[in-house]
Amino acid sequence: MISDDLYFTSLSDRNGISLLLTINGSDRLVPRDELIRSLGYRQVCVANFMERAEAEGLVDIIVEERPRRTFYLRCTDLGFRVSKIVSAACLDVYGTEDVRDKSVCMMHGDPILRWILDNPGCSVRSLMDVKSSSKALKPILSAMQSEGLVEMQKNGRTWSIDLTDNGERMAAALKDAFALITENRPEFVLHRAAEKFLGEHPEYAGFLDESQSEVLTQERAVSILEMADADPDRARSRTISDAVVSRLLRQSGFGDAADVFFRSRTE
Repeated sequence: MISDDLYFTSLSDRNGISLLLTINGSDRLVPRDELIRSLGYRQVCVANFMERAEAEGLVDIIVEERPRRTFYLRCTDLGFRVSKIVSAACLDVYGTEDVRDKSVCMMHGDPILRWILDNPGCSVRSLMDVKSSSKALKPILSAMQSEGLVEMQKNGRTWSIDLTDNGERMAAALKDAFALITENRPEFVLHRAAEKFLGEHPEYAGFLDESQSEVLTQERAVSILEMADADPDRARSRTISDAVVSRLLRQSGFGDAADVFFRSRTE
């Protein structure tokens, strides 16, 4: 099976595309409960999408505590860019952005189309790398075939699957959206920034990785703090100094204190 972290996004979940396009299409903050009522989705479905889409940087969640706790959603700039790509494909292929009943909103409809795009003429069995249950694959492929997205041909005992022109348009848009999400995932952005920083400053190698088990000695801590203090880039100096304090707190058994410290520095 394909790793969920590498191949799936919030658009891959049931109704994920519909939810994102609905939020993006609104000219105001969208209450979560309104999404549930107007689209007819279960609360757990919307809640799961919110959590995943926020982590990917596609939506902001605003919480109003009074008069009662209410959740509002809006698209971020990244969410707008992803929506624009997917929306254009939906309008081109379906003639509408309302794709609630379309195969692209079925569970894993998005990665299945992307897989076929990258593997033309693939077998149904190969799609089980994306969706392990052949029983679950059947309704998705049937819906895609009826919508004119895929063509299936029997070769002996196996079936081969190819995209139609409309299927290629939709799959290519979903692939572009996936690339945009992946390139801008917060953890990936931070990883790239850390790699660039360490390439320019090898003296800090191994230091920003808090998961590293290496014990930071007093002499090493003082040395790093002195280098950070002498660094002309004040933002970088603060980042290094904060990492020193956090590492010392954690290895001394004060992990909770380290978390509080970092929150206070970022608020």
